[in-house]
Amino acid sequence: MDSGLKETNNRFKHIPAMDSGEFQAFLNNSDDIIIATDPDGTIKFANLKARRMLGYLAYELEDKKIINIVKDDHGSYAEEVVAKARRGQIVKDIKLILVGKQGQKIMVEGSLTPLFEHRECTSLWAKFTTVTPDASTDKEIKKLRQKRFELEALKSLSDRLTNIFDLREAIKTINNYLSEVLEYSSAAYLIFSPEHDDGYVFINYLKDKVGKKYIEAVKKDISSHLTNERHKEIKQIMDKFTDIKPEIHGSRLDSGSRSVPRSQVIFPLKLGAATLGLIHISSSKPNRYLGGTNWLTDAMVVTFVLFVVRLQMVLRAQRSRTETLVRSLSDGIIMFNDQLNITLMNEQGQEFTGLDPNLASLRDFFALFPKANLESKTTKMLVSGKTVHVDNVHLRSRHYEIFFTPVKDNQGKVVNGAIVLHDITRLKEIDQMKTDFVYIASHQLRTPLTGIKWFIKLLEKEIIKNGQVTTREKECLEQITLSNNIVIKLVNDLLNVSRIETGHKFKIEKTSFDFSVLMKEILKDNVVGMEENNITVKVKCQPAKLRLRADRTKVRQVIHNLITNGVKYSLSGGTVLVNAKADKKQVIISVKDSGIGIPKNQQQDIFSKFFRADNASAKGLPGSGLGLYMAKAVVEAHGGKMSFKSILNKGTIFTFTLPR
Repeated sequence: MDSGLKETNNRFKHIPAMDSGEFQAFLNNSDDIIIATDPDGTIKFANLKARRMLGYLAYELEDKKIINIVKDDHGSYAEEVVAKARRGQIVKDIKLILVGKQGQKIMVEGSLTPLFEHRECTSLWAKFTTVTPDASTDKEIKKLRQKRFELEALKSLSDRLTNIFDLREAIKTINNYLSEVLEYSSAAYLIFSPEHDDGYVFINYLKDKVGKKYIEAVKKDISSHLTNERHKEIKQIMDKFTDIKPEIHGSRLDSGSRSVPRSQVIFPLKLGAATLGLIHISSSKPNRYLGGTNWLTDAMVVTFVLFVVRLQMVLRAQRSRTETLVRSLSDGIIMFNDQLNITLMNEQGQEFTGLDPNLASLRDFFALFPKANLESKTTKMLVSGKTVHVDNVHLRSRHYEIFFTPVKDNQGKVVNGAIVLHDITRLKEIDQMKTDFVYIASHQLRTPLTGIKWFIKLLEKEIIKNGQVTTREKECLEQITLSNNIVIKLVNDLLNVSRIETGHKFKIEKTSFDFSVLMKEILKDNVVGMEENNITVKVKCQPAKLRLRADRTKVRQVIHNLITNGVKYSLSGGTVLVNAKADKKQVIISVKDSGIGIPKNQQQDIFSKFFRADNASAKGLPGSGLGLYMAKAVVEAHGGKMSFKSILNKGTIFTFTLPR
């Protein structure tokens, strides 16, 4: 270890004489306990001797303070030693009692050496030897400790795998344990799993920097080993094995490396006659596995085999239940993987699309709806992990809505996707029937209502002409006129709704007009409501003589509706402010009131047909719930946009734009 240190002005710095793999192998072969910490005494590395003596696995020691593995009454002494070393002093003749995972006490003596770079302490290295009361029993004690370490490691692996339900996570776990007892450059795991989309999982963990040549040699060795497998699904995988790339974890591939495996050992994963896969361990150094492997390695592999069998049984049961559920649904269901290959399609999905799930890909499904841009919706779902909805698409005279839903693993990662194809043809037909009914009924009602209106006016003239009208008769005529006008307005609103939905006669006829003149007309119409509710309406316009080019009648209807609502729902003494301004591209008009506001949980429905907020209905004021729906439709027909902001009991501001 001293060969890695150089003294400069009583300070010590690290001189990397070996690469990390050789250095760790050197430390692990030491008969001394070697522990490295950061300057604060937090453990970052413990060699094999230390882990076995203390009964810990590597990851269990990481981030523990060195004082956490020291006997309690030695804690302050250990802190003092760390402080001295941090200041640059090599502390010798340290005597401590270390406490293992199971509470065993180990007497040690040794030294603590600081390593410095650029005059800053980067790490502390402790080197201890054990002190045994009876040297004759030291060998037996070592054997017992080694056996206990191995048994605890095996139990720990079994416990960890019991709580894992993801194959990749399990491979990561078994690799962590095998790396404790085996030196290797590459550990490749090929697990056959019909329950996984591609039929296999192929992962390669690298400890050393190797190149593509090394990886290809590993694949070739695996392929040679599995050449005689007769299972149909395994043969299909092996036929395309040369094109399969493993998932690489650990060290990155080194494009300049020309190393090849010079030592290798294969652990077949079998249960009876069934082949579940294999583990391929290799090293770029020769003669690493001539003596075979120890019983602990074999026991860990057997434990992993049992886990794979259990997991596949669970996955098979889950998949069976999922397929049964999917096939029984009335909606079309298409399951797919991240390569956009269809993995499952129920009968309804086949009937709706006409696709054969054994031959078609997801792109064939996209091609059925060329105008819907479904591929981008799928990508959005896979990236965001959230369901994406497509409202209405057509296929062979049918209407569908489509949901793209992510399928996630137990870590919350999106691994697959599902498409739900819901037939809404009947709903569309009913909606069209309703629209047609409203349109026809409104037309039929408007004619007699207009006739009633004229007969009322004629009746008023006759009564006034004869001069025989009482106050009661006059009130009745006024009430009849008011009720008739309300019904006529409702019928006209229904006709406008039908025209919006069907496109019949809903045309924008643009003319140029003065905004201030339009506002005077609108305010004159609302003067009665303003006086009754004691509401002030103010108008601000920039520029003062603002001219609009739009459908005057329809824009008048929009502003009239917004002001009427503001006057109707504002408290007595309130103000409604109309603000209009223009730039080169558009005119922006807003109507702000000091009224009752809109409840936050109902704001998303405010532009829906026939919708009225609860607090508006509670006031008992008349309204059809069609005004804002039509106002938004008129604005959008002009190419503009409409929005609002509202605070309950404080007021609402509606804003809309019109292109210039």
